[in-house]
Amino acid sequence: MVDILVNVFGWVGALSVLLAYFLVTTGRVPARGWLFQSLNLLGAVGLGMVSVYYHVLPNVALNFVWLLIAVSGLWSLRPGSDSA
Repeated sequence: MVDILVNVFGWVGALSVLLAYFLVTTGRVPARGWLFQSLNLLGAVGLGMVSVYYHVLPNVALNFVWLLIAVSGLWSLRPGSDSA
């Protein structure tokens, strides 16, 4: 059962990253927007969970950095931020 749940999180993560990329590439959302950054955060968490579960260390590292970038992007968009 845990395998199925982890894989569901992985698929949600993968679809989130692909959706974010599609939306930005087609100009439907800005890269400096909440939706793009949130989808990337969700993607990093989902793919990171799969990577940790299956012990794929390069992907763990990649998704941890991806998560930090998404959090940084969201942080810069908060109300009152000079870079928003």
